Amino acid sequence: MKPLYFDYNATHPPIVEILERNLLAYAANPSNASGISGLSQKNQGRIEGARAKIATTLSSTSSNPIKPRSLHFVSTGTEGIYQMIRSFAVPGASVLLSPYEHDAMIAACEDANCQIEYLRAEPNGSVDPTDLAERLATGVDFAFVSVLAVSNETGVIQDSAELSRIARNAGIPYLSDCVQAAGKIQLDYSLFDGFVINGHKFGAGFGAAVLALKEKPAIPVFRGGLQEDERRAGTENLPAILNTADALHMQSEELLSKNKRLSEFQTRMEEEISKRVPVIIVSKDSVRSPNTSYLLFPEQENMDFLFMGLDQRHIVVSTGSSCKSRTRQPSRLLMAMGYSKELAMQAIRISTGLFTTAEEVDLFLKGFLASYEASV
Repeated sequence: MKPLYFDYNATHPPIVEILERNLLAYAANPSNASGISGLSQKNQGRIEGARAKIATTLSSTSSNPIKPRSLHFVSTGTEGIYQMIRSFAVPGASVLLSPYEHDAMIAACEDANCQIEYLRAEPNGSVDPTDLAERLATGVDFAFVSVLAVSNETGVIQDSAELSRIARNAGIPYLSDCVQAAGKIQLDYSLFDGFVINGHKFGAGFGAAVLALKEKPAIPVFRGGLQEDERRAGTENLPAILNTADALHMQSEELLSKNKRLSEFQTRMEEEISKRVPVIIVSKDSVRSPNTSYLLFPEQENMDFLFMGLDQRHIVVSTGSSCKSRTRQPSRLLMAMGYSKELAMQAIRISTGLFTTAEEVDLFLKGFLASYEASV
């Protein structure tokens, strides 16, 4: 039985035709792009073409163009975040983060010896621009501000334009983890002095992410090679890079029609579950990505049984961040928003994407409600 996959925020299923096309091209010319042969140079040209294609795609929703040379390829979102923070951090200096950041951002700042301060968590999952303005007016010399563009858990879309304006007016670089934004919402990427996107989050498969630095020189995490203009040593993952460019372009082309469909699915699932089950829809009244619903079940004391029932029905969801869900820890984000530890353990994240169909939503609702009723 084919799984009912509702965990797109963890990873988007690969767009198979893109992966197949680029794998066949790789098989036809497996030459190392760093070599001196004509075939190697051809592959290096393909990498540069992918870089230009990503810049063009990101520029299509941006007020100012994204320059291809500001982009460089890394292996994962975590690596990209580490290099971004390493490039902006001043050891011992203070940095200002949103309270909703992915653990990779916090770890990168800690490992760069930054003194982390957090903006105030709001019950609706947003960052209040007034809070940012007040924090920057205290006289603390922050090395940078970083705010997650779209929450991987709640789907809340932050007001990047206003937050960026405030930070830049104060002369502070404004950074963002855009991993859950790329391919999912329209976003002005020129608002950021540095940002990261990740191919597997929009259907490119694993193996390539992109770090963008507007003007700041990249400080390598890895050294020992001249790849990426000495910004990231290591043999380039050619197929993954090409997949990332092609998948991002496809998602951009499909964005408006896809999001209209996903918004309808989001509304339907939330309404149907609310009719049958005691549920709290986290950040319901905030501006959210149309693909994400974060649900709390205050009367469900047998979450493990509920997950077992979903698994038996081949329904794939998660408890929140895919980096934490395996350990069944309460969501740090939910507790920051004011929810209790107990309630934060009663969370399910439902996320959809390019391949989600109305028929799948019907089957999901039937299976989810049956699993819930059997577990209480």
